[in-house]
Amino acid sequence: MAMRACLPLAMVLIMLVPIGQGAVNPIPVLALKMDSANQNVNASAQIQIVVFNGTASVDKLPIERVVVELASAVDTGWASQISPAQMVFTSTVPQSFSCTVNIPAAIPGGAIAKLNVTGTASTNFLRSTASTQSIINVFGSLPAPANQTANGTNTTKAATAGTPGGPAALTARGTGKFLGLSDDQLMMGAAGAMLLVVITTAGGYARRARKRRAAQNVDNLEDA
Repeated sequence: MAMRACLPLAMVLIMLVPIGQGAVNPIPVLALKMDSANQNVNASAQIQIVVFNGTASVDKLPIERVVVELASAVDTGWASQISPAQMVFTSTVPQSFSCTVNIPAAIPGGAIAKLNVTGTASTNFLRSTASTQSIINVFGSLPAPANQTANGTNTTKAATAGTPGGPAALTARGTGKFLGLSDDQLMMGAAGAMLLVVITTAGGYARRARKRRAAQNVDNLEDA
């Protein structure tokens, strides 16, 4: 019984013993490191993917089993994913991880985003945290749309005949407009012209008939 009672006290004394230089820390200490401090991309109208690689290491007691949880976030709100999200350390050998960042389409040049990777190392009731950052720089200008030149002039071909707004738009009946007149207007004009011809012709016949009758009347008077 006395020995059992001394065990907790012995453990406390061990924890209180000053740790000399080069001694292993009884509290697991997590360290995170990115392979590159920044990456540069060109502005694009398409979604882009950037991958960062890094390592995690834990300074711990040889008998400790440490679980490390990793997470990632971008200050601009861009989506990111880290893999693996969990590591188990039974030794002090560093382990690798990768983080993928999705850059949305049409991000203009000059944009800067910060990727933040955080980790938590825990064993029993002992815990430590660490973090590391990398920068994403967006350079250049967005390419002009396919239907526009660099100065914004629309280079789309003019609408062809039959297309609304085209230079020679067709009516529903498939005939082209003449002098800006519709088919109905053209037909009404043609009908009016024909009527005018008929009236003019009939008037000519009537005048000639009256002249003939007048001439006959004169001849009849002379005969009488």
